[in-house]
Amino acid sequence: MTLASGSVLSFGILLLVYLNLDREIARRRQSERRVLQLNRLYAVLSRTSQAIVRIRERDALFREVCRIAVEDGLFRMAWVGTVHPQTGVVEPAVFAGFEDGYLGEIHIVAADVPEGQGPTGRALRERRHFVCADIAADPRLLPWRDTALARGYRSSAAFPLQFGGSVVGVFTLYAAQPGFFDDEVVAVLNEAASEISFALESMDREARRCLAEEDLRSLNEDLERRVSERTAQVERANRMKTEFLSRTSHELRTPLNAIVGYSDLLGEEPAGPLPPTYKRFVANIQEGARHLLHMVNDVLDLSRIEAGRIDLNREEFHPAAALDEVLSVIGAAGPDQKDRHRKSTPARRHNQGRPDALQADPLQPAE
Repeated sequence: MTLASGSVLSFGILLLVYLNLDREIARRRQSERRVLQLNRLYAVLSRTSQAIVRIRERDALFREVCRIAVEDGLFRMAWVGTVHPQTGVVEPAVFAGFEDGYLGEIHIVAADVPEGQGPTGRALRERRHFVCADIAADPRLLPWRDTALARGYRSSAAFPLQFGGSVVGVFTLYAAQPGFFDDEVVAVLNEAASEISFALESMDREARRCLAEEDLRSLNEDLERRVSERTAQVERANRMKTEFLSRTSHELRTPLNAIVGYSDLLGEEPAGPLPPTYKRFVANIQEGARHLLHMVNDVLDLSRIEAGRIDLNREEFHPAAALDEVLSVIGAAGPDQKDRHRKSTPARRHNQGRPDALQADPLQPAE
């Protein structure tokens, strides 16, 4: 009896030790699996951040994030959906993993109807994550239960992708075992969804910046075109001005040659001596013609002034002689009539503007 009791007691102790060891081993294995699972999830988060830095196009980023979730996180399937603005139907944009036509068979909407009660529809509608711990037992998943279970989906979670104060998409994942999406897993995936949302805002800012640069480039091109057109018009106007001056100068030279020539002939007195007054008139004509010829030459110098090739000649002159020359051109009185010209100036100023004022004939000899 003593031996039997001792044997039973020993067996019981060994059994208890075995059960404790088995539970401890199971617990450690579960902890190791948990650590490995979290490491994979953090790897998903890290590689998602790297993809956000590297990829600057929306659908390409969605595709890469889904691939990372399946390959590194070992999810059964992952997809990103967007809402059609008119119908409100959730349309798959990209996916990765074992899909087998699942997304083509299901019908999900963002409205508060039976087709919108799953994690995807509620995440879009309520702007927060939703988890289905067991697809087989959750009545909200009834519209898609058989289709999901047939592809090995046992649990799912959806995370909204927000941009500019509104939800623009949803990131939905499926796991092969129930209860996969606990608090730690959800926290990591929420962080990944937040980074994706931030990337969408960054892409939008970049797109708006590129659009602004394109508008600015277009405005600069339009401005350059207008400047070029205005410059062409100015150049055309300059050419026309130059052509006008050239033609005008030649047209002025022709009568001036006749005036200078005939006044020189008159000055040579071929028909006999001229009266002193008329000789003075001829001298005035010659002086005025030469002065006008100098003015025509000065007009022609405009082209040289525009080209920056004008030369300045410094010469000494007598102001009194220059004044006498001007008076001899604009008045008929000779040098011996200056005093009479000065005395008559106030009277002429007084008569200026009167309709009945008598004007002296410049061709009549001075008394």
